[in-house]
Amino acid sequence: MAPEKTTLSESDFDALCKSPRFKSFKVSSFDLAKLMWVDGLSPGAAGKKLNMSRQSASALAKRLEVARASVPEGWVLLNVYVPPELEREVLQRVQLLRADNG
Repeated sequence: MAPEKTTLSESDFDALCKSPRFKSFKVSSFDLAKLMWVDGLSPGAAGKKLNMSRQSASALAKRLEVARASVPEGWVLLNVYVPPELEREVLQRVQLLRADNG
């Protein structure tokens, strides 16, 4: 399942970029972020508009998404399929692991 595509308003984007989570990013990184989060472009399409390679745009997009989600550095996103009867148990275990490693 692909992540849900959401766009931000200009004012929400500006406020998000002023967050301490983004202090390590160069100003030019926000051009890619704006194209993705405000204009709704994919990382590849946004990178193409900025004359970035697809690989560079994808890598930067991942770093930006981690910052946006406030995910600790080094954590990875997992999409898994489980039987419906295990969904609650798996989510509870994930919450416990997050609390222990937060």
